[in-house]
Amino acid sequence: MLQIKELVLDNCRSTQIVGLTNEFSALESLSLINVGLTSLKGFANCFCIVQLELSDNRISGGLNLLDSSPKLTHLNLSGNKIKDLDTLQPLKEFKNLKSLDLFNNEVTNMDNYREKVFNLIPSLRYLDGYDADDCEVDSEGEDDEVNGNEDGEGGGNEEDSEEAVQAASKTLMDSLNEIYESQWTGHDLLYVQAQNLDMLWQDFTHKLADQVLVPLNTYQSQFPEMRKKVDKRGRKLVDYDSQRHNFQSLQGNPKKRDELKVSRGKELLEEAKRTYEQLNSELHDELPALYDSRVLFLVTNLQTLFAAEQVFHTESAKVYSELEAIVDKLANESQRGSYTLKKNTEPQSPKSPNANSSLIINTQPAQNNISGALDDTAPVARDTSPTTQINGNANSNANSNANSNANSNDNSLNNQDVSPQNAVAPSKRVEELYDIPVDRSMTNGADSIILEAEYENAANFSIGATTDNLPPGVLYRVKATYKYSREDVDELSFDVGEIIRVVEYDDPEEQEEGWLMGIKEGTNEKGMFPGNFTKPL
Repeated sequence: MLQIKELVLDNCRSTQIVGLTNEFSALESLSLINVGLTSLKGFANCFCIVQLELSDNRISGGLNLLDSSPKLTHLNLSGNKIKDLDTLQPLKEFKNLKSLDLFNNEVTNMDNYREKVFNLIPSLRYLDGYDADDCEVDSEGEDDEVNGNEDGEGGGNEEDSEEAVQAASKTLMDSLNEIYESQWTGHDLLYVQAQNLDMLWQDFTHKLADQVLVPLNTYQSQFPEMRKKVDKRGRKLVDYDSQRHNFQSLQGNPKKRDELKVSRGKELLEEAKRTYEQLNSELHDELPALYDSRVLFLVTNLQTLFAAEQVFHTESAKVYSELEAIVDKLANESQRGSYTLKKNTEPQSPKSPNANSSLIINTQPAQNNISGALDDTAPVARDTSPTTQINGNANSNANSNANSNANSNDNSLNNQDVSPQNAVAPSKRVEELYDIPVDRSMTNGADSIILEAEYENAANFSIGATTDNLPPGVLYRVKATYKYSREDVDELSFDVGEIIRVVEYDDPEEQEEGWLMGIKEGTNEKGMFPGNFTKPL
C-alpha cells in the first residue's frame, strides 16, 4: 500500500472521507469526483499529495483540513457549495498551489471574483483554467507544473565509464613516457605509439557518442514521454468525466436553469471530450509502433557498438604489440650490459702537463734538488692545468743546478733506487719521462729559469716505445716509475722498476682515458693500471 501514488474513487457515495490512513502516505494524486462529500473531515496523512480532485460534491467549507498537504499544486473544487472568499482564506497558506478550479460555485458570481482570488493566493497562476490575464492555460504546461517539472527537463549527470577508461590509459602512457629515458632504445617509437593509442581512443569515443549513445538516448527518451502522455490521458479522462457531471447537474434542475452556465458547461464538456479523444487516438497509434520498433533498434544499435569495439581493440592490439617489442629490445640490450654504469674513477697519478703548455721551474742555488716543498713522496692526481709553476729563488748557478738535479734524478730512476723522500714528481721532469726537447733560456735580470716544453700527444704513453721483437699481442713495454697498489680486482699492482707488457683490452668499450691494460713480466698478472705511473721502453 505504501507504493500507491494515485487513487481514483470517483462516483463512490460518502459524505466524508473514510480510510485515508498512514498506509497512503506516499499518495500523490487523489480523485473524489461526485462522491457526495459535505466536508473534508478525515482528510489526513497525505503529506505527498500534489493533485486533488474534489469536483461535484457538496463541500461548503473546512478547507483548513487540507493543511496536511503542503505540496498541493492542483486543487479542483468546481461544482461545490463555496459562497465567499472567507471560505477560501486557508488556501493562502499553500505556497505551492498553482491551479485552482472554482467553476460552478456561488463565489464565482461576486464582483471582481478573479482579481480577488489571485490577490488572496499569491502563488496561484491559473484560476478556472485561465491565468490572471484571462489567457487559457496550455494543457501541457499545466500538466508539467502539476507534476513538478516546470523546466520540462530532468535527469542527472552520470559518469561516463568509457571516458574514465580513456583517461586511465592516457595517464598510463604519460607515466611510461616520463620514466622511459631518452637514451634507451625505442624512445621515439614509444612516444609515437602512445600518440597512436590516444588517437584510437578519441576515435572510439566519438563513434560511441555519435553512433551508439545518441541514438540510444533518443530512443530511451520516448518512454518517459510516452508515460507522461498516458498519465495525461488519464487526467483528461477525469476532466472529461467531471465536465460531463457538471453539465448534467446544470441541465437536471429546470427551476434554477441558467442558460449562460449551461452554455458554458457545454463548451467545457466538448473541449474536455475533444482533448481526451485526441490523446487517446494518438496513443492507440504510438504505443504499438514504439513496441514493435524495439527489436530493430536493438539489433542496429548493438551491431554498431560491436563493430566499433572490434576496430578499436584490433588496432589497439597492434599498438600494444609494438610496445611489447620495444620493451623486449630494451631488455635484451640491458642483459648485454649496454646500460650498465661503467667505472669512471680517475686514478691517482703524477701531475703531467697537457699538450702545448710550458713548464716554469724556479730553483734555489743552495739546494741540490728542487725545493722540499715540492718533494712529492708519492704520485698525485693528474693535473689538467696547462702550466705548473714552482716558486723559489734562483741565482747565477740556477742553470747548472737544474741540469745536475735532472741528471741525478734520472740516474736514481735508472738504478731503481727511488725512495719517497728522494722521488721527484714526474711533472717536474716531464722531459726525461717523454723525451720532450726543452728550450732553456735566462731572462734579463730575472731570478728564474723558464723551461718551455711543447709536447703534443703527451697523453699517448706509447711515444718513444720500441715495438721490435715483442711477443704476439703485446703492443709495447713500459717501466714502472712509481709504485701503484690496485684499488679494484681488475687492476694491476706493481713496484717501481717492474716491467709491464701493454696489451689490447678484451672489450674496447671498457677502455678508460689514462688507463692501460697490461701483463706484468715475471708473474703474468693481468689488469688495468694508470699509464702515467710508467714510462715507455
